[in-house]
Amino acid sequence: FVQSQLAGIVSFEREGESREKLKHKGLLFRMYVSNEFSGQGIGRKLIKELLNYVNALRDIEQINLTVIADNEKAKKLYSHFGFKIFSTEEHAIKWRGAYFAEQQMVLRLFPS
Repeated sequence: FVQSQLAGIVSFEREGESREKLKHKGLLFRMYVSNEFSGQGIGRKLIKELLNYVNALRDIEQINLTVIADNEKAKKLYSHFGFKIFSTEEHAIKWRGAYFAEQQMVLRLFPS
């Protein structure tokens, strides 16, 4: 929040909370920065805080996220923190008759 106005939000959840084989992964989702606050470093601050939180958990080894393939601004932000594209799904979203591709990105916190 900036004063009382929502500037941005990011959410994280463990992937497979109750599934032993997936507990090492987390999912970054609902990343949003208000247009009014775009370009002011809010997105970077949100990702930094999320990474601080995740690193304190100590048992998360990677974070996955999904981004619209042509959202270059978001992909640049994620890449700044080390996220890498590992997959593209064509026609992942259909909205108002138009299709959009999504790309999956991963940040390995403990590279093998």
